[in-house]
Amino acid sequence: MTIITLLAASASPFSYGYMGATTVLYSDPQCQNPITTLPATYFVIVLSEDYEVFKVNYKDVVGYAKNIEVVDYEPVTKYAAASFEVSNDGYPTKLRAQPSDKSEILIEIPPNKSGYYYGDAEGSALVPDVGGKWHYVSYDDGDKTYYGYVYASQVKVDKISANVIEKVEHNNEGEEISSSPVNNTDFLLIAILCVPSVLIMYLIFRDREKKSRYKE
Repeated sequence: MTIITLLAASASPFSYGYMGATTVLYSDPQCQNPITTLPATYFVIVLSEDYEVFKVNYKDVVGYAKNIEVVDYEPVTKYAAASFEVSNDGYPTKLRAQPSDKSEILIEIPPNKSGYYYGDAEGSALVPDVGGKWHYVSYDDGDKTYYGYVYASQVKVDKISANVIEKVEHNNEGEEISSSPVNNTDFLLIAILCVPSVLIMYLIFRDREKKSRYKE
């Protein structure tokens, strides 16, 4: 189990918000301009709250969201492990500023290249069977990281599994400790390793007892 390293010595300085259902991330505090959906059962960092509208950070994207449950712990797994890969019949795909074929092209992503997949957005329809489904993604070409939209039929995306929610635990010095359970095999191995020591100690004490009786 991977433990995220904290920036603070004693506890995380952040509040975390749990998304019990698929959540829309907006670019404005009025929640009128959606950026993307965010996956259920994962977390955002809560930056501020104003009348039940939360300013949040999901991985490396800042926006606004509603229906966030602020929790009093730090989750081990905060963000979904999801990626996309260009799959456009050998052609590159265009990363656009908005989910529209009329929008500015930020960069063309070559075939088979991949990046991080955040969620979905509705926009213009390029293919009737696919409709207006776009994916909000980030792509790093080695010099710069781009954020934008790719059309759904031109990429493959990972299926996001439900989060297994575990809490980061700390000792008295503020250091993180793992909350992973020890399985039965570990206990069995420890018991096997302890048996010879116990047997040796028993033989030593029995031998001493015999010598003591002999002297008497």
